[in-house]
Amino acid sequence: APSSASSSLSSSSSSTGSDTAATLISPPGASYAKVTIDDQGNVWAVWRGFFPNTNGSNLIANRYIKGQGWGNPLLLEDDGAEVDKFDLYTDPLSGRTTVIWTQLTSAAAYDLWVRRYDPATGWAAPERIENTDSSMGLFAKPVTDSNGKVIAVWSQQLVLGRFSIVSSIYSPGSGWSTPQEIEDNNVLGGQDGTPSLALLSNGEAIAVWLNSANNRLNIATNVYSPTSGWGSDQILIADTGGNMSVNHPEIINDGNARALLAWGQWDSLGGGNFTSRIMTKAYNNGWQEATVVIGEDAGSDLVSAPQLASSGNGAAAVTWARKNQGVMVNTRATNGTWGEQQIIKPGNADFLQSLPRVALDAGGNGLLVWSQESNDNTTKDSWFSSFNGSAGNWSSAQLLENFVGTAVEPVVASNTAGDRVVVWYNINNAGSAASEIYARYFPAGVSVTAPSPQN
Repeated sequence: APSSASSSLSSSSSSTGSDTAATLISPPGASYAKVTIDDQGNVWAVWRGFFPNTNGSNLIANRYIKGQGWGNPLLLEDDGAEVDKFDLYTDPLSGRTTVIWTQLTSAAAYDLWVRRYDPATGWAAPERIENTDSSMGLFAKPVTDSNGKVIAVWSQQLVLGRFSIVSSIYSPGSGWSTPQEIEDNNVLGGQDGTPSLALLSNGEAIAVWLNSANNRLNIATNVYSPTSGWGSDQILIADTGGNMSVNHPEIINDGNARALLAWGQWDSLGGGNFTSRIMTKAYNNGWQEATVVIGEDAGSDLVSAPQLASSGNGAAAVTWARKNQGVMVNTRATNGTWGEQQIIKPGNADFLQSLPRVALDAGGNGLLVWSQESNDNTTKDSWFSSFNGSAGNWSSAQLLENFVGTAVEPVVASNTAGDRVVVWYNINNAGSAASEIYARYFPAGVSVTAPSPQN
């Protein structure tokens, strides 16, 4: 059965609460971390990797407590079956956290597992909320409110040849609800997948996903009401035919019961030419009519999945990558006006090794991270750029770390106060043959800086 045992490995954490230097937070064999931070400045980092004296690929976590530092790695499950995709969400106010993952605990198909954390009581036992023989889709998403309610959505093949969007809800005192479909795309061969989910301050949850049927790929949505449950799904962004294609929808809480959606869109210009765009759409007591183009490349250069961040009081940022290896960003001011897209890393021979990620605090200050090959292609490094919300400008790109070897897949989180954390995984540091997770923590008021020479 899954366990909550902690590692006896020593952690290289500090007790200062100012771990601006890179800190090792994992045992060897770790990669692909995700990170969240609450409004008290406490952090959960979760990754997939190997844990001492266990079998298979495990799900592992580490906790940063502001003023104390990083703890020891914690095993979230020890089933022995391989962990596949995972995600986590932390309620900013209460620090309640939910981790969701797929795991091959049944012979016929992956199962969906959840584990909930309450700062007052610690981790609850792992719960399997789906264990049929139906194939699981990718990118299951959870959200958690301050009272411990959890909403989860995922994609699942309920009928042979058709994937559906499914939801289950955890209510304190009554447990998980029976999974239910939240869409009715009952077309033979219809595929619904890659859901994204945002929880608003009024208790509503907004789900978006890719909907495909009849040779069309649309963005669909459904809204959860805390009083009446899920409503009826609708096509939000419709594929108008062979001259366009939409992809990679992502939605986030935008503060004050609002949500913000971004996606990529390809539009044919004819003659083999096309325009790639990053689009946004707002939700405010219903979906707004306006669709805003915040990024565009008319030179037939494809763009990546967009990544979103919001200050919660009007400011927002979206970052994405170009096929030419450029890192792009656009920033929305607190008055709701988007600026012009900006190039943070120009397109060149320094190939990107991960998609850029961005975070904002309540003051509209931002931090953007990504990884790329070095100029001589001997290493892969993680980089950052900072946004000054008052001045309205991004800093020049700087190294986040200076290890020898490979430092890739950096992810970032920020809270309202301005505490920030970045985690990434590094290979071949100090002669190690296995990858390890590192973190840098920057309390509010402490600038993000390039590492010292002996980092």
